[in-house]
Amino acid sequence: MKNNAEIAQAERKSALRTIFRVVPYLWPRDRYDVRVRVILALVLLVLAKVIINFAPFLYREDVLFDTINYSKDGGVAVTGRGRPEAIVRFYLDNSPVASTAVDQQGYWTADLSDVEAGVYTLRLDQLDQTGKVSSRIESPFKREDREVLAGQIKDTASPARINVITVQPGNTLWAISRERYGRGILYVQVFDANKDKIRDPNLIYPGQIFDLPDEIKVN
Repeated sequence: MKNNAEIAQAERKSALRTIFRVVPYLWPRDRYDVRVRVILALVLLVLAKVIINFAPFLYREDVLFDTINYSKDGGVAVTGRGRPEAIVRFYLDNSPVASTAVDQQGYWTADLSDVEAGVYTLRLDQLDQTGKVSSRIESPFKREDREVLAGQIKDTASPARINVITVQPGNTLWAISRERYGRGILYVQVFDANKDKIRDPNLIYPGQIFDLPDEIKVN
């Protein structure tokens, strides 16, 4: 079982080996036209990377609700995205329960562990610097019973398990994996850990509870 640092190191080594193999073809000594095309391609790739990474934060206006994460002791945290440095207020059935700030990267998280078990309508209000609501969304929110969660964690075959997640409308395995592990492509790990609940990785349903192992494995 490899940790994230070991995985990243292995990926860097693999990338370097690949680069060394293709350099003679991408940078031939006697083909200046090929070199020019390679330079232009690299410039375009860098620009595309910059746009992908920063454009969503520059133009994001609406508050978004991404995941619900349960800890081993039954605590619950919700995560999402919004306008950087805005304030997000949380309401359950129109009653205020919490507030949090959106960080400079456009992400927010909030602890809702004190909420009693049950099904609610969760409302998120994003406030601008003047205190005015600039964006609002509503979503079904199911607060799992701590005893039920404890039983599910006890029954799991994965000793590394520390979190579970309740699927919300709009969730995908890719988004869940990106939030949990930092890489969407690792959705296959979530799929493998929940094969008894997922028939098709492209079809998951609100209310499903998935196991999120603390450690991931790479073949």
